[in-house]
Amino acid sequence: MANTTASKPAPVFGRKKKTVKPVKKPFLKGAPWSSGCARRMLKIFGTAAAFVIMALFFGGMAGTDSVFLRWLLNGVLLLVFWYMLFAEGVGDGDGDVALGEINLQCRQEGKAVPEKEVQRGFHPLKGFLTAFLALLPLMLVMLLYALNAKKQVYALQSLPSWVTSYRGEEQIGGALEYYNVTVHAGLVDYLRVVTRLLCMPYVNIATAQNADVLLLLDRLSPLTMLPPVLAYGIGYLRGPHSRAMTHGSIQANNRRRARKERKRIRRRNDKPREIV
Repeated sequence: MANTTASKPAPVFGRKKKTVKPVKKPFLKGAPWSSGCARRMLKIFGTAAAFVIMALFFGGMAGTDSVFLRWLLNGVLLLVFWYMLFAEGVGDGDGDVALGEINLQCRQEGKAVPEKEVQRGFHPLKGFLTAFLALLPLMLVMLLYALNAKKQVYALQSLPSWVTSYRGEEQIGGALEYYNVTVHAGLVDYLRVVTRLLCMPYVNIATAQNADVLLLLDRLSPLTMLPPVLAYGIGYLRGPHSRAMTHGSIQANNRRRARKERKRIRRRNDKPREIV
């Protein structure tokens, strides 16, 4: 006798999860600079200020004697800073693309779109220009110090109190006169403090003992602002892709809801009706 029981299909393991396919929609291109960029500049500058505070907070731990840990901790700090700007760029680029889609739709419907609104749309150079202008004041401070940077040498420490009694002696007093020379802080010293704060992770990696490396870092300090500019600009360029993924998610959710609705209607139609 043949077995009429239908065999159940074996469960399939390792099945890949369906990925959302991006759905690109046309949008109206904006200008490299628009009215909303000034507000974004303040946001980027605020992120840089928050990074300096975070670097100061973790500075002691990140300045460990272990070379491996020093590179690791300070590298993580830099990556966090760059990722924060990258994420901000993605969000701003997504928003500008969405605005460009609305502007294009309004034009296609025959509605008037103000030129200011058109300029606020996505433009590939907008992210780089906004981030560069936001960090330009810090670059100028670093550049001004880099042009006047000098190698830091050892500074004399304060003398013990009991040594002061020997200053009156002819043979010893002359040698102790070096300790009476006071050096007043100038503009370059204040610029060095600001530059070292902005370059705190790099300073921790170089350590204060490597005077030659610190001098090279001081002279190249303006270049340390280029990675943040690139991070925000590249993130902004991801705006169209981010917006396309949003449309893809919406479309996938609509298809899923429509499929569930069709199944519900089919089950309702297949349900046997009672005969009165």
